[in-house]
Amino acid sequence: MKHNDALDRAMASVPASAQNIIHALDSLSIFTGKTVAWLYIPMVAALVFEVVMRYAFHAPTIWSMDVAVTLYAINFMISSPYCLQTGGHIRMDFFYNNWSVRRKATMDLIMYILFYFPVHIVFLYVGFEFFWESFTTGERSIMSPWMPLLWPMKIAIPISLVIMLTQGISEVIKCWFRRKTGENLWSTEEVLEDETTQVAGN
Repeated sequence: MKHNDALDRAMASVPASAQNIIHALDSLSIFTGKTVAWLYIPMVAALVFEVVMRYAFHAPTIWSMDVAVTLYAINFMISSPYCLQTGGHIRMDFFYNNWSVRRKATMDLIMYILFYFPVHIVFLYVGFEFFWESFTTGERSIMSPWMPLLWPMKIAIPISLVIMLTQGISEVIKCWFRRKTGENLWSTEEVLEDETTQVAGN
């Protein structure tokens, strides 16, 4: 109870404008992540269709694997911000888990400013050029007899990087207030624990 009271007081000290920004940016990552998750359905359908055609009718397709790979690539790229928002990316947990909230927030803040944003901005520039060249030249895959267009897959690169940058802004704001309050505000661990408890209770 005392811990919850401390969290409530810490959250109350966060300006409403900051909370609104975090909510908006997190919502974008959550929406895109959950939306592209639906791509698994046509991806699996394409793979199942290929297996049936290949082994049941001895008539393999020339397009199903390309469709599956393209859908997987789009899903992987655009769901990355959602993974960041939910705390699913890998850390050096052996050291990190033993640190205080303030120390974690301080280190995260330094890493975001020194490495995360510069690297993602460079990747965005290169990724957009990568997509634009593919789009303007009508680039096609030479690895497949179907030779599908590649830009529908490559456009996922700049889209995902833009959302990664916006999610990074949300994470920096969270780190700032975690460092300021010493409380684990917006903790994904607590959300996961609550969901696990609800499932177990049902």
